[in-house]
Amino acid sequence: MKVLHLPTSVGGMGWALAEAERARGIDARVLVLYQNEFRYPADIDLHLERRGTAGRLAGHVAAFVRYRTGFDAYHFNYGSSLVHFLRRGVTLVDLPFYDARARKVITFNGCDARQKYPTMARNRAAGSCVAACFEADCYGGMCNSGELDRNRERAIDKASRHADHLFAVNPDLLYFLPREKTTFLPYAVSKRGGPCKEQFFADGRVHIVHAPTQRAAKGTTAIMTALDQLSREQGDRIRVTLVEHRPQSEADEIYRTADLVIDQLLVGWYGAVSVEAMQAGVPVACYINDDHLQFVPDGMARDLPFLRITPDNILEQLRRFVRERDMAPGLAARGLRFAGYWHDPQRLARITEAAYKGEPVPALA
Repeated sequence: MKVLHLPTSVGGMGWALAEAERARGIDARVLVLYQNEFRYPADIDLHLERRGTAGRLAGHVAAFVRYRTGFDAYHFNYGSSLVHFLRRGVTLVDLPFYDARARKVITFNGCDARQKYPTMARNRAAGSCVAACFEADCYGGMCNSGELDRNRERAIDKASRHADHLFAVNPDLLYFLPREKTTFLPYAVSKRGGPCKEQFFADGRVHIVHAPTQRAAKGTTAIMTALDQLSREQGDRIRVTLVEHRPQSEADEIYRTADLVIDQLLVGWYGAVSVEAMQAGVPVACYINDDHLQFVPDGMARDLPFLRITPDNILEQLRRFVRERDMAPGLAARGLRFAGYWHDPQRLARITEAAYKGEPVPALA
C-alpha cells in the first residue's frame, strides 16, 4: 500500500505517522508545500515559501497534477489539500479529483475546524469565557469578521462529502465535524532520541519553560504575568525560558533542561509540545476544559498527567510546584507513561491503516 501524507508539516504529525506506518509495511511518504520554522522532515519538500505569489499558486497546481495518482491513500492534514486557501474562501478544490480508487482521509488539527463565534457561544452557555476564541488578537484577529467561520463550515461540508474518513486531534473539534465520520486521534509525535530527565532542579533553581507557537492563542500574556510575579517572589530560585522561532531539534534540547513546561492557558487541550516534553520525562502544566473530555476515551481522561492550570489559579499552582518540589518526579513519571501509551505512533498507525483500507476504524482504548 502506498500512502501520501500532505500538504503541511503542522505539529510534525504527518512524519510521525509515516514513520510508524512504514514500520507496518506501508510505503508512506510525506509531502509539504511549505517549510516552517520547526523544520520537520519530509520526503518531498517543495519549498514554495521561496517563491512569489504567482509561483506559489503554480506550485500548488503542479503538485496536484503530479501527485493526484499513484497512491492507494491520501492523508491530508490541517484540514487542507493541495489547492486550498481558506482565508480566500477557496476550499479543497482538488479533493474530488484524485484517483477514484484511492482512499482519502483528512486530519483536522485545530483552527482549520474550530469556529470562533460558536465556540464563544458554547462557552458562555457553560458559564465560562476561557477560550482562545475570546482573544480579539488571536492569530492577528483573522476570525473576527466571521468570514473564516463560514469558510470552515464550507470546507467541512466538502470534506464530509468527498473524504472517506476524518480525524480530529483536539477533542473540541468534534463539536464541528460530522460525528458519524470522525474519529478522535491523539497527536502522533516522533519519539525523540536522548535520555529522559533524571535530575530535577539541577542548579537548585526551578527551570520553567513556555513555548508558544502563537501567543494570543496560548494565553502567553497571562502566563508571563504569572511568571513575572513568581520571579519577584522567588528571586533567583526560579529561571524562566521563553522558546520561540527555534528549530525543533533546538527546542527539544531546551525542554530537556526544564523542570516544568507550560503549554497553554486558553485552548482547553494540550498540544504536540506537551507530548514532546512528556517523552523527555518533563512535567507539563496546561489548561484542560473538562467539557471536552466527553470526546476522549474514559481511560485517557483518567490518565491525564498534567499540573492543571486556569487563568484563575495559575499563579497559585506555580507557587505550589515551586514549594512542593517532590511533585516533579511523580508528574514526570505519569507523563512518560501517558505519552508512551496514548501517543504511541504504532498504536495510532493501526487506526490510520484501517481507514486507508476501508475497514472499521478501531476505537482508541
